[in-house]
Amino acid sequence: MKSPTVSMETWRSLYENSLRFMELRPWESLHDSDLFGVLDPATGRTGYCCVMGALGEVLALCVFRGSEGLESCRRVREADFTLDYDDMAASQHCLMGEFEDRSALKKQDLEVIKTLGLKCRGRRAYPVFRSYLPGYYPWFLTEEEARYLALAFDAAIQFSADFRAQPDILRGRDARSYLVYRPQLGGESPQSWTTYWQAPEPLSQAPILAESVPPEILREILPQKLTPTEAWEVGSFIMPHARITEGDRPYYARILLAVHSESGIALASQTIPAFEDNHVALRDLVLETFRDFRLLPREIRVCDATLAEAFRPIAAKLGITATLHRKLPALSAVKEAMAAYSRAGA
Repeated sequence: MKSPTVSMETWRSLYENSLRFMELRPWESLHDSDLFGVLDPATGRTGYCCVMGALGEVLALCVFRGSEGLESCRRVREADFTLDYDDMAASQHCLMGEFEDRSALKKQDLEVIKTLGLKCRGRRAYPVFRSYLPGYYPWFLTEEEARYLALAFDAAIQFSADFRAQPDILRGRDARSYLVYRPQLGGESPQSWTTYWQAPEPLSQAPILAESVPPEILREILPQKLTPTEAWEVGSFIMPHARITEGDRPYYARILLAVHSESGIALASQTIPAFEDNHVALRDLVLETFRDFRLLPREIRVCDATLAEAFRPIAAKLGITATLHRKLPALSAVKEAMAAYSRAGA
C-alpha cells in the first residue's frame, strides 16, 4: 500500500522542529495532563496537545484533533472499562510525533531521513510521525497533517518556554477552557504566537435511534413463535492482528458477537470495518438472529450504554429486557479464544 506524498520542504520543517523540541526535553517539566491548543490556520480547527514522557515510557508530542480527539483522550485517561486495550488504541483521533530507536522506523521513514541528510544517533533519537483515526491502523502523514504537526511542534516549543517562565500558565478562567496558540501571519522567523482561552466545540453525537429499525425484519419476527432462551451477551471488539489493506490506508476489523450467557456458545457473529457504526450493525445482527433461528432471549446484556439504548425499544416491543453490565464473561471468553487464534495465524 502506497503511503501519502509529502513535499521535502514540509518534511524538513517537521523534522527540524521535532528535533529542536527533543533537545529541550520538555517532558522533564511537563506532564501529559498539561494540555494546550494549537489553531491550524489552514482548516480553522484547533488541536489539543500534550507532551508525553514524564514517566519515561513514551517520549512524544500528541495532538488530539478537535473535540473528537479530546474525547478519545478522556476515555483513555479515565480507563473507561467499556473499552478494552485494543479498542482504546483503535479509537484514537490524533497525530503523534514520537522519538524511537532506529529499529522502530519503517523503510519510508528512513528514506526521508536519508534524503534530508539528518544525523540521528543514540537511543530514542529518531522522530517517527503517525496519523491515528478511529478504526484505522496508524499510518503515514499526509501533506496537510505533516504541515500542521510541524506547526504544533513549534507551538510546543513556545509553550514549554512559557510554562517554565510561568508555571501557573494553565490556570485558566474556567476548567472547560484551554490555552490556545495561534500563529501570527507574516512569515516571521522564528514563528510568533498569540494566545487566548477557548472552550472546545460541543461533541457531536448522532442519536443511535436516528437510524430506524428495518421494518421488514420486525414484520418477519413478530408473527413467529420464538423459542425463549436464557440471557444473551452482545458486544463487539477489535481484532488487532486483522489488518485490512483495502483503500487509501489500512484499517482494523471489528467482530460483532451474540453469545449465549449460560453455555458460552456463540450464536451469531459478523465482521465489519472498525470505523463503521457497530451499534446499528449489532442491533440488526441480533434481530436477524431472532428471525433466522426463531430464538428470543429473556434478556440482552451489553456493556455499552449507547448499545443498551439501541436495544431498549426493540426489547419493549418483544417483551424482553436490555440491561447494562460492567462485565460480560461469556462474550469475553469467546473473544479471547478468537484473539488467540488470530495471534497464532498472524
